[in-house]
Amino acid sequence: MEFTGEKDYNLIRSALMTKDVQAVILDYFEDPVTFRSKFSTTWDEGPFSSGLNGEFEGNQKAFDIHAPADPVLQGVEPNSNFNAPVAPSRPPSRANNRSPMNNLVHTTLPPPYSGNVPSSKEEEDRDLQRALEESMNPTPSRLTPQPPSLPPQESGVTETVSQTQYFGPANRLDYETGEWAMVHLKNVNPDPEPSRRMRKPGVPAFLRCRAHDWGRHRMGALLTILHAIPKARNVFLGLGLPPEQGYGHHNDWWKGETILSPEFMERQAAGEMRDWADKTPTWPDELHRLIAFLDMTDRSYGTADVLVEAKVLGVVYESDKEVEFFENLQSCAGKTDNPDLVAPLLCRAEIVPLKGTEVAFTRVWGLLTLDWPGDMLRSVGTLNDILDAMFLADIGLSEEQFEAARMASLSHAGDVLTMRFNGKDGFPHMIDVPETFYMDRYLEVNRGQMREVQIDMHRVNRAIQESFRLEQELTMWLSERTDEVKYRRDVNTLLVEQNMHHISQIKTSAAWRQHEEALAQGKDTHYLLDTPNEVELSAEELRAVQELEANIQQLDFDSAEILRIMDEVIKPERLELEAMFQYLTSLYTAPSQDETWNPTHAYHLCGLVNEPHTTFVRIFPEPDLMDMEPEGSARPADRWWKLQYAEGDEDPVHVETVSVEQAIREV
Repeated sequence: MEFTGEKDYNLIRSALMTKDVQAVILDYFEDPVTFRSKFSTTWDEGPFSSGLNGEFEGNQKAFDIHAPADPVLQGVEPNSNFNAPVAPSRPPSRANNRSPMNNLVHTTLPPPYSGNVPSSKEEEDRDLQRALEESMNPTPSRLTPQPPSLPPQESGVTETVSQTQYFGPANRLDYETGEWAMVHLKNVNPDPEPSRRMRKPGVPAFLRCRAHDWGRHRMGALLTILHAIPKARNVFLGLGLPPEQGYGHHNDWWKGETILSPEFMERQAAGEMRDWADKTPTWPDELHRLIAFLDMTDRSYGTADVLVEAKVLGVVYESDKEVEFFENLQSCAGKTDNPDLVAPLLCRAEIVPLKGTEVAFTRVWGLLTLDWPGDMLRSVGTLNDILDAMFLADIGLSEEQFEAARMASLSHAGDVLTMRFNGKDGFPHMIDVPETFYMDRYLEVNRGQMREVQIDMHRVNRAIQESFRLEQELTMWLSERTDEVKYRRDVNTLLVEQNMHHISQIKTSAAWRQHEEALAQGKDTHYLLDTPNEVELSAEELRAVQELEANIQQLDFDSAEILRIMDEVIKPERLELEAMFQYLTSLYTAPSQDETWNPTHAYHLCGLVNEPHTTFVRIFPEPDLMDMEPEGSARPADRWWKLQYAEGDEDPVHVETVSVEQAIREV
């Protein structure tokens, strides 16, 4: 600014953004007018107000005021209010004030709108009659393009502002963040390159979920686990018949693209597709594709999203995709010659009275959903505790209610048992999930014995609750004035302190009285209140102190007696009752030397799922048909795998071997 004498600070600052001071000085002295036009932050309307060669039209108005452009119709009164089709005030129109490129633009514009508004009622009727005749003529002799019904709208808003508004290019030095906010699109994470998603020898493949938000499901993880179980795999392959024209092919099927059947392609070509469901593949065919993919694929992962979207005729649409999967299984099996094909994956329960034999109703399921029994009187720590709350009668009922209670037992237990824990906010603590689980406790063949067990559990539980009631009555104190509940021993401690305080007050009063008497006799004496016989009490004071000390002794005795009864009576009895209850809850849940209660219907843990992108699966070693080893020799052990797709990672496919304890702990 010292060299040029220019006083426009914003102009110089904008020019110096090129970071070349020497070039800025040369540009300024070479042509100051061009320099100001180039680096000025003030909007220049000149190029838009000049002609083709830059000449300035001096008669251009800064603002025009127009009246409403209402068409004139015979018999219709003109508008007398402000409900006009366009605003009466409008800014300068670019239609009559074009840029220096106006000659080029004019060659591409349509002819200006002429209006063609009828000037009389007769002309309007003729136009209407001609329009009706032309619309009824299937082959008009001429097609005359009609002008639009309304002229091009030109509208604007006039307002009074306190400061001059700036209109121009985005060349400011700073901006308001809120006025220039950006809307970020959802990040789309592509699949890794082929070398990173190639399946390694001996490593199992898995199915991931590509859906997000409300569309998330665990069907891919569930199928990965069920595929590793030979019984379930055979059930899947037995559904339906192989398609006559093959299962088809699509290069992107593994990541969610649909393989369309030849019949669908023919109907689509003929225009016979009437519903979007026609585009979904046949459900058994898609299931077969996934099983074959998990068997022989060279890829690390695929997806079951297409199977989730596929529909089976007659099955009601479910938002719960896992439940819908088992309903589709039953529906497809019912259409075959062997409706019991899916029986190894299903369970059937009968609900009967606790003290009766008549079956109230029957329920069949493939996925057993276990809810957290939050209202149970005892703690929940094992899988059997949750199943007891579902299958057995509520032992917390009264005697009258328990007589009418019901229980459930399994008339058919499938070879494969699929369970799901359901909780709105998750389970409050970890559940003990055993590696080997026994279902004998809930089988129909053991219904009679379990009736007796439930009656004993109810009786023992009532005794435990009575023990807690006695403890509460012994140890708790209720204030009749405030309804406040406190521990009786704490109340006794407070009463002892109050009595001791009263004794101290009596002795202090007596000592002060003796002190005043000594001063009256000209003696100066001092007393220690805690020293026996140091203070001489009157007969009334002595009697009050003795009563308070007796109260203290009684309160101390009551507190000690509470502890004695709790330690010698209530707690030992309760421990015996709880041990008996624990024994009753453990029957048929673990191997026993007593053949009467020794379980035989065992299930082995084969997989765990928590998040849709993480699967823990137990892989059994494939049998070697050429194995020449003698019987009893060591066989390859089962292996647990953690299969995870970490979306967003540079290498999202994570596969590793884990222990069963680690799998249970992480889930």
